[in-house]
Amino acid sequence: MSLFAPVANVAAPVAADNLGGFAALPSGIYNMVLKLWYSSKTAKQGTAFNYEFADPAGKVTKFTLYPTSTKSGTEQTTYLDADKKPQYLPDYLMACSIAVLTTGKQLHELVTEDKLVKIRNKDTKTDVPTKMPVYTEALGKPIKLGILRVIENKTVKSGNSYVPTEGTKESNKIDKCFHPTTNQTLAEITAGTEALFIKGWETKNKDVDHNLVKAVAGAPNALGDATASSNEDIFAPK
Repeated sequence: MSLFAPVANVAAPVAADNLGGFAALPSGIYNMVLKLWYSSKTAKQGTAFNYEFADPAGKVTKFTLYPTSTKSGTEQTTYLDADKKPQYLPDYLMACSIAVLTTGKQLHELVTEDKLVKIRNKDTKTDVPTKMPVYTEALGKPIKLGILRVIENKTVKSGNSYVPTEGTKESNKIDKCFHPTTNQTLAEITAGTEALFIKGWETKNKDVDHNLVKAVAGAPNALGDATASSNEDIFAPK
C-alpha cells in the first residue's frame, strides 16, 4: 500500500482554501462590541490596557493602549509638552473615551474584578488561564471605532532593544471612538453638540492606509514580527 494513500477514518485529503496569516482591517468605521478589557503591567511597570472587540460577524480584533508613562520615575497619565506644561497621554484619552462611551462612567470610576484570562506564555507558546484585573462593567457593550490600517517597518531584537528593518507589516490602530447610536465623539457629547466629526473622519480616512514606513540604511532583514506602586488612582483627572 502506498504511503500516500488516504488513511482510513480520516477525512479526504483535500486542503481547505485559506489565505492564512493576519489581515489588518481596512481603515474605516466599525460597529463593535467590547468583549474583553483587562489591565496588565509593562516591562517598565507602566499600565497596559488590553482590549478585544468583536464585529457583527464575530471577528475579534485586539488592541493594546498604554495610558501611563514611567519616564518621570513614577507612573503618570500625563507628559510635559514643549512648553513644559502637563498634557494627557493620547492613549489615556482614548481609554477615557472607551470607558464613557461603553459604560457612561469616567475611567477612574470603573472598578476591576479579578477574572481568569488566557494569557500567551512566550516560553511554552500556549495560552495559560491567568487571574487578571478585568473591567467587567464595560464587557458586552457596543461602541463604534474609527480604525486605521497602519503600515510600518518590521523590527528585530538587537541587544536590549528592537531596531527597524526593511521589511514591513500591517496592523490596526484605534484613532477615534464614537457613540454606538448617536455617532457622537466624547467631545461632542460633553459639549452637547450633534455628531459632525464622524463624517469628516470617514471622508478623510476610509480605505486610506496610514503609512509610517521609513527608509533604514543598512537595516537587517526581518525574519518576522517583533514581538507604580501606590494607592492613588492614577486615572483620576488632575
